[in-house]
Amino acid sequence: MKNLESSVVLYPKVVAIFDVFNWSSTRLNFANYCKRRYFLKYILREEQLLPSVYRRGSLMHNLMCHEKTGVTFWDRLGKKEEIKRNKKGKVISKKKYSNPEEFVDYAQGQWLMMCNQDEKAGRSIEWRFDGEMWEIYNHYIPQVCNPLFDYAVNEGPPIYSELKFDFLFEKRRFKGKIDEIRLNRESIVIRDYKTESPWAGEMKLLGNPQLTLYCFAVCSLAYKDGEFAKSIGLENERERFFGNPNYISDRIKPELFMFDTLRRDPETTKSMPELIYRTTRKDDDILALFLNLQDIEEEVKEFLSRRKKLIPSTEFGKKCDDCDMRKSCLSVLERELEFLKSDKDSLKDKTGQRYFSFVSPYSIGKQKCRRYKQKRFRWKKK
Repeated sequence: MKNLESSVVLYPKVVAIFDVFNWSSTRLNFANYCKRRYFLKYILREEQLLPSVYRRGSLMHNLMCHEKTGVTFWDRLGKKEEIKRNKKGKVISKKKYSNPEEFVDYAQGQWLMMCNQDEKAGRSIEWRFDGEMWEIYNHYIPQVCNPLFDYAVNEGPPIYSELKFDFLFEKRRFKGKIDEIRLNRESIVIRDYKTESPWAGEMKLLGNPQLTLYCFAVCSLAYKDGEFAKSIGLENERERFFGNPNYISDRIKPELFMFDTLRRDPETTKSMPELIYRTTRKDDDILALFLNLQDIEEEVKEFLSRRKKLIPSTEFGKKCDDCDMRKSCLSVLERELEFLKSDKDSLKDKTGQRYFSFVSPYSIGKQKCRRYKQKRFRWKKK
């Protein structure tokens, strides 16, 4: 697929997309959140902000299972005698903590290390207010990690952490990682950890495309790998997956685990959010997801094939305040407005007629307009 040659100046960073579309959980969230945001990030490669909530989310996910090393919370958990320290009091053993206090110390150390690495690498963190880094260090981490330690120890480890998937289906490539998979009686629980606002409504649970993809991914892995299917108890129905004729097993139950709920005090919080929000997914959900993907894929193809000159328009609203592409969005919008002012053809319809040129005011009657012989002006039949 060729690049959009006519938009070199308007969109200098535009890139081509191949016939096979790559979809990860992050890309799905971008496309579901705002089409323009998806275009700015993945088609135009515009600069993305790094909000502090992203770094805080990375910290909490890494505490449960490190994204790069794959070391989990339970790998670092040990008995008191297994925790070895040097003369300065720094933990030097593979086991990092044995109680909530040690877990909080470890989390605070990881937070400072992460911030120092960002500073050395020149990554600019967008803090919400002055001193937020230390607010997270002194308050957020102790408030969350103290109860998190007890909850995790009592619950026990999952059967899979940071489970990778990568497969092709109908000219689409789906890839990503699932935070955790657990077995709960007759159910297969897919858990996704979240550091965002802990109040989740019905539409957020039912319409979350990330959870839909995870359910489909687990079934696709079971379809291709008999050992994996056996480990989660899907060996008897695996041959029916991947659209033969099912996409998602009824036994799979996705859920959202809200870290921020742990820091809420039930006595002072009027509307206490849930710690875990459970939902379900069916075959219709994956079909609905395919329809949404087809919609944005068609827009991408039209844009790259030069049938459309502009990317999807802005959707200004409350959600823009927390958008990591908002600065790039405004910068690109300025170029688009200049382009519209200079390119008169972009303001014409398919017949070459400028928009609103032949809209008749109410003061002009029907018969009078007909005397003007405006051949392109059409009256609605009564």
